Amino acid sequence: HDALPISVIVGNGINSRNARGALFVVYLDAAGGYDKIVFNGLNNGLATPRVIDVDANGTADKVYVGDLLGNLWSVNITDTSQMTASKVFTASAPIVSAPLAKRFEPAGVCTKCFFVNFATGQPTVSPLLYDFNPGNHTVYGIWDKGDNSAVN
Repeated sequence: HDALPISVIVGNGINSRNARGALFVVYLDAAGGYDKIVFNGLNNGLATPRVIDVDANGTADKVYVGDLLGNLWSVNITDTSQMTASKVFTASAPIVSAPLAKRFEPAGVCTKCFFVNFATGQPTVSPLLYDFNPGNHTVYGIWDKGDNSAVN
């Protein structure tokens, strides 16, 4: 695929104006502009995304991002005009921070697979203040095999 122009990739955050989660690829080249993908579900918003170079060619290919509905998404951004998203996992609470991702490819099992870690939490009064009650949070480790068969 063609390399993306220099870009910033961001989630729309919580308390968005239209109450829907959206991922934006904002182009910083002279032409400017942006592409976006909107996620289903009202009262939603996307946290900070984790951008991945799957094929180690120096360009972004995949994004992992969580939403306020507790969904962890994998977004294919190899063609930003036709981004596709697939739900990898649904957690018990909102995902309000960027997931961590590390390539994990056991011999003979899969290629281009990732182990994704993330935690849940619930924003309270302000998007910058969180409820730190230990009973309300869970830490997850998901093995994304890239075939919609994630294992936790």
